[in-house]
Amino acid sequence: MRVQERAASKPGFRLGAALNRIRIGVFVFIRSCFSTTHAVVTTVATLAVLSTIILVVAIGAVGMVWLTMEEKPAPAYQNLTTVPQRLLTDSKANGYLMLLGFEAAPSVDPVQAGYERGPDGKSAILAAGCLSEQGTRDAKASTDGVGRWFGSSDPAAQFRLNQDLIKGSVGRNEVTLGRYKQWLKMRFEDWGYGQSVSPPCAAMLSAHRLFVADGFVQTQGESGIDRLEADMEAWRTTLSQAKTLPVKTLALQAINDDLAVASGLLVRPDGDGVAPDRLTKMLRPLDQMELSLRWPMQSQFVVATKTLEPRLKTMRMEAMPWHVRIASMLPLPTQRYFNDYAKYYEASYKAAGEGRFAALPKRTQYVQFPADDAMDFVRNPIENLIGLEPLAEWEYYSGLVVDTDARLRLASLQAWLRRGPPGANLMAQIARAGQGFYDPYTGFPMLVNLSKGVMYSVGHDGKDQDGHPQADVIAVIPPNIAPTTRVAANASGSK
Repeated sequence: MRVQERAASKPGFRLGAALNRIRIGVFVFIRSCFSTTHAVVTTVATLAVLSTIILVVAIGAVGMVWLTMEEKPAPAYQNLTTVPQRLLTDSKANGYLMLLGFEAAPSVDPVQAGYERGPDGKSAILAAGCLSEQGTRDAKASTDGVGRWFGSSDPAAQFRLNQDLIKGSVGRNEVTLGRYKQWLKMRFEDWGYGQSVSPPCAAMLSAHRLFVADGFVQTQGESGIDRLEADMEAWRTTLSQAKTLPVKTLALQAINDDLAVASGLLVRPDGDGVAPDRLTKMLRPLDQMELSLRWPMQSQFVVATKTLEPRLKTMRMEAMPWHVRIASMLPLPTQRYFNDYAKYYEASYKAAGEGRFAALPKRTQYVQFPADDAMDFVRNPIENLIGLEPLAEWEYYSGLVVDTDARLRLASLQAWLRRGPPGANLMAQIARAGQGFYDPYTGFPMLVNLSKGVMYSVGHDGKDQDGHPQADVIAVIPPNIAPTTRVAANASGSK
């Protein structure tokens, strides 16, 4: 015992014991670290597995929900997938094919080029140019700037002021103008129903504007009014025969151009030899076929049903969030989606047929887009989650058509008032004109803002904006009514 005590008291022995305790401490620490790391790794792995299981279950649950949501084709869907009957069988006589091949090389027959055209990479770009306001602006800026004069108060006067520029442009576009004149004489039937193909609207509008402008600077041959009549009739035929939305909107843009020219002639102070009776014939309100959007909107619907899967496939090839990619691979409720749009289109067609243009159904009443809550992502994953572009809104394109009808009625009213006696009572003249001159949105006589010197339709929003040039559809009151207008305005100080 004493020997051990003496050994323990030695400095070397104490040092060895300290080192031994340190070794033991390090060993215990390392062992505990390994134990903790193992526990952490086990915990993380367990959580990862559980999260994966939960995610897989959630994805499966969403897929099952979409499977149970799927529907059979609704009667409205079946109605919207019918095909219109073709009446014109001779392809060489159809101006629609000339329209499709309008931009073909000078050495190529444009009708044959149009016949051979099918859906291609530029069709989507051309369609966007036909349907968007940007496309219209681009067309107005083309052909040496001729298009911008159609937005002035008197386009025909602008043509004559810039006749050298117009004549120069005519010389540079002989082939284009020749094709356009040929197109004006052809019969027309839209054969593009249900196909992803679009005419070159910008090129066609440029040719149309140059053709009309050139008529008002000609010194020989047909007059500007002659060309205006021929152009208006051709485009009104196109409007009535349109089976696709790009053709419908193209015709509307051309008709509105011609309307601007006619309206400018009707409000000239001196009349400049313009015969209101002659203009009135081309300014008649739109008939039911011209107003109808049935086939154009139905064509958009059919194209969407054909191209849904290819569009989804294309999107999967592009960069997209992982959850969107997974959702796009699940059994989406596509038939339910198209059934909802079919019901929306059918209700809109019925309301338009009854003349309820200011109270058309809203898309949100039938289709859950854009999303208002989380459930809308489940109800309509195709647009809200996947991000596909929604189908065309009926009320928007109906507004374009009926606004044109309102402009026609206002221009007709201008001609009616021009035929009246100087200084005639404005309101009495408007009331006497009859229902053919009434606002198509309200069924009542056109409104008047005496202080601004305009008469107007409320436009497709159905709201009276006091003759605002952007919110309402307006027309200038002819000069033979202007003296009475000014007296009435000074006396009342209001509309």
